[in-house]
Amino acid sequence: MSETQPPTPSPGGPPPAAPAPPAPAAGAGRVLARNAAWNAASYVLHALVLLLLSPEVVQALGNDLFGVWVIINTLTGYLNVADFGIRPAIVHFVARHHARDEADEVERYVHGAFVTLALGGAAILVATLVLAPNLGSWFDVDPSQHHAASWALVISGVLLAVMLPLNAFTAVLIGRQRFDLTCRIDLVSLAASTTGIILVLVFGGGIVALALVIGLVELGEMLWKTRLAFREQPGLTFWPKRATRATARGLLGYGAFNIVVTTSLLLSDKTDALVIGGAMSAWWVTLFDRAAKMPVHARTLVFQVGRVLMPELGARHAVGDKVGLVRLLTTSSRQVLLAATPLIVYLFVLGGAFLETWMKGDSSFRILGDQSLVVLAFAALFPISSYPLVMAHQGTGHMRSLALATLFEGATNLGLSLWWVRDHGLVGVAYGTLVPAAIVHGFVLPWWNGSRLGFNLFGWWARVWSLPLIAGGVAYGALRLVFDVDATYGWPALIGGGVLSVAVVAAIAFGAPPGIGLRRRPTEATP
Repeated sequence: MSETQPPTPSPGGPPPAAPAPPAPAAGAGRVLARNAAWNAASYVLHALVLLLLSPEVVQALGNDLFGVWVIINTLTGYLNVADFGIRPAIVHFVARHHARDEADEVERYVHGAFVTLALGGAAILVATLVLAPNLGSWFDVDPSQHHAASWALVISGVLLAVMLPLNAFTAVLIGRQRFDLTCRIDLVSLAASTTGIILVLVFGGGIVALALVIGLVELGEMLWKTRLAFREQPGLTFWPKRATRATARGLLGYGAFNIVVTTSLLLSDKTDALVIGGAMSAWWVTLFDRAAKMPVHARTLVFQVGRVLMPELGARHAVGDKVGLVRLLTTSSRQVLLAATPLIVYLFVLGGAFLETWMKGDSSFRILGDQSLVVLAFAALFPISSYPLVMAHQGTGHMRSLALATLFEGATNLGLSLWWVRDHGLVGVAYGTLVPAAIVHGFVLPWWNGSRLGFNLFGWWARVWSLPLIAGGVAYGALRLVFDVDATYGWPALIGGGVLSVAVVAAIAFGAPPGIGLRRRPTEATP
């Protein structure tokens, strides 16, 4: 692909003007909006299904066995570090070389990733065989559940090992920004897994059957996405021998920092169940997991919408569009925070009532989990606001600072949780999440990105946080006027509270001037 040569100055004349940064590709804003809409719709449906199924699963398994199931899912989440941080690296390199129309480079990186991830799959198999026999003794699992817990972990680990190398091909769809295709497959997978879970519950199956059904559906999903990747990337073949040491070094060089990021995020997001299971019991894991679920959904919804930014930010960085990159970061950070504000405010006011009604009137979830839910809801605001900045680090390949920041967050989260769980129980673990999240996502990441991209930290806070805080404050006041935080409400009232929160925030967001709220300037791309 030829490159345009810079203009040559004439003898004695003034130097030529610096070329303007290339404009974003036509329709880039529409592509981002389409991708964000697909991701949001897909995740909302997933969350609704979990909302409906979770009480049935908890009731069918019981608090103790459901807590074991949460611990198993946490451990398999940790096994994902065997990808060596390569999955985001593939997306980064595919997006970069696709933007430059370098199909041969795309194929080399895909095959290099496949071979490396296959080695990671082998490591997962070994780790699974080590963990499974010791699961019961390490996490205070009832002796009668040791056998089922071990087999459920083996099934989950083996299927994860098989699926891991396929990420090399499915990343092609993400790098080419075909989130519409991946989300359609996700919805089919959701329908299949939901049907399978219902059948397991109807026929009295336990966590072994759940692990098998969910794992097989996920494997089918990965195979389908792999097939579409070959269709979307012309000339892509399955020929692992095309992997080269150079591409492997490039992937691992990017992934070396990303694996620190991944591990650190696991320490932040996946240690709570292990800390509580080790210090307390699996029964308490279920209580905390249910309280944490709604703040987690708020974060994950934003992450699903925001991850469409990574290939776009990488593409803009590849062509030198720094101005467009900063504008997109500012707009998207404010908008994802606005999008999450109604749910966070709702949890502040009605979180306890929601927990009790959701868990079929079991007041123990409200009594023991309400305070943790409020703390975790507040903690979720900070990573939500900074998620586009995380995508900027990953999309542009600036991983060192992100790795250091997230390592501090993860280590501090784990340390504080272990320290405070003994004296403060579930609330101590929740505060162990809040403190490092506020430091890293509220201060460190905006400051680092500002120093790199040329924006002021206080100006960033004003542009990103002002409107969501105003909208959230008004929504909080409206909910407190209508609802008593200590009362119990049925589903009609709880749904009405959610509608009220969304309506108030939306009215303020859409009523704000263009470029400040959800209305955008004619030239401004949106995520």
